[in-house]
Amino acid sequence: MATPAKIIDQNLPTIALVGRVNVGKSTLFNKILEQNKAIVSSIAGTTRTRNIGVVSWRGKQFTLVDTGGLTFSDEIPLEKEIIEQTEIAIKEADLIVFVVDIQAGLLPQERQLAKRLIKDPRHGGAGKHRIIFVANKADSERLRMNAHEADWRKLGLGEPFPVSAANGSNVGNLLDEIFKRLG
Repeated sequence: MATPAKIIDQNLPTIALVGRVNVGKSTLFNKILEQNKAIVSSIAGTTRTRNIGVVSWRGKQFTLVDTGGLTFSDEIPLEKEIIEQTEIAIKEADLIVFVVDIQAGLLPQERQLAKRLIKDPRHGGAGKHRIIFVANKADSERLRMNAHEADWRKLGLGEPFPVSAANGSNVGNLLDEIFKRLG
């Protein structure tokens, strides 16, 4: 027997997870949804299209969109399509969760993506007020402290919000922050 289609409420606020490859966006997506809907792999480019789910947290709901990881390299298969899918997600989102890997440190792709996200919303950017900056893979207290390093503030998004999608550390607080920002 076929699984019935799930209707997603179009009136729910939409949150998009955006970042470069292998920062843990799909792991965070699964953790927030509390199900393994997105494929998680260490192979770059596993997520190529948007993955969508509905999140319930403390009696409220929103639509969560997982996007493919960006490299900004013409050498990556389907990179153009991944960028297009991500730009659609950014445009449709009420709030962007910009995810970085705290263990890998700041990479050039994050600088490029931060500039794109911050730029004037009328030209495809989100504007700072629509971005929550998240440092994933903060799996220990020492790694959570790395969020205070000055390099991260150079992106112009303030200090990142440290979480661990793998073990769930601080994910509840991130959800509280999302709803606070949504008003």
